[in-house]
Amino acid sequence: MEGAGDELLKLLAGVIKSMKRPYDVAARWQGGDEFDIGILGSLEEANKLIKRIEEGFGEAVKNSFENSGFANKLGFTFALGEWQQEENIQTVMKRVDDELIMKKKSKKENG
Repeated sequence: MEGAGDELLKLLAGVIKSMKRPYDVAARWQGGDEFDIGILGSLEEANKLIKRIEEGFGEAVKNSFENSGFANKLGFTFALGEWQQEENIQTVMKRVDDELIMKKKSKKENG
């Protein structure tokens, strides 16, 4: 299905936009297939937001790709990181990106 990747990115962006709080910040990372969401609050709040995004994305995919035969195979991988006082933004982003890479690799290896 040509253009499905772009459509998925648009779906995910729309879900993130609708689920985040007004004071959270979301952006597509370096124009690729990754998004960053800056969340003011605790990791518990971040996990709740990710759960809402997962559910919303699952529903959006089901509605948009139900006749494609692969809708149940689509999803996303996320990593969370908490900004520590002594860290700069580059350190936080590197740590979270490293975790994301590990999770993606694990998903590929375990199907």
